[in-house]
Amino acid sequence: MVLILLASTTSVFQRIYYRVDYQQTIQDVARVRGVDPYLVAAVIFTESRFRSHARSEVGAVGLMQLMPSTALEVAHELGYRDFDVATLERPEINIDIGSAYLKRLQQRFDSSWQVLAAYNAGPTLVTHWIEEEQAIPFPETQAFVEEVLRHREQIRELYPEWSTR
Repeated sequence: MVLILLASTTSVFQRIYYRVDYQQTIQDVARVRGVDPYLVAAVIFTESRFRSHARSEVGAVGLMQLMPSTALEVAHELGYRDFDVATLERPEINIDIGSAYLKRLQQRFDSSWQVLAAYNAGPTLVTHWIEEEQAIPFPETQAFVEEVLRHREQIRELYPEWSTR
């Protein structure tokens, strides 16, 4: 009885820690873009902890911490008209463009670590690392990849109902 109570309390605390805002948007966009909603949520959790107005020191914007130049390129591919970087603070726009960018990276790279390393450090660097048969040389990028993968598994365990929708 005590173990069951502890397990359910742990799950409640984990759901509080891994609170996923914009769940329906994440699921809808992930389905449309053909990406794993757990991966999208994990990237958001890692990048911004679901703060839509987050901005990094290097200029990344919004939930998925998109660089304006990358977002502009992807927005044009998606057919966004009159795209403005300020709209990246709108969760549905940020999640849509970020998910489309993840899909583009998945089509270009073979593994999750390559996709996530490219998301963090850029596809050109990752292509170079692959050609040189080199591991990720940047501790920040290595940590990012590991965190996203760990968070994805935690979110998958805490929100199993997403896979049935």
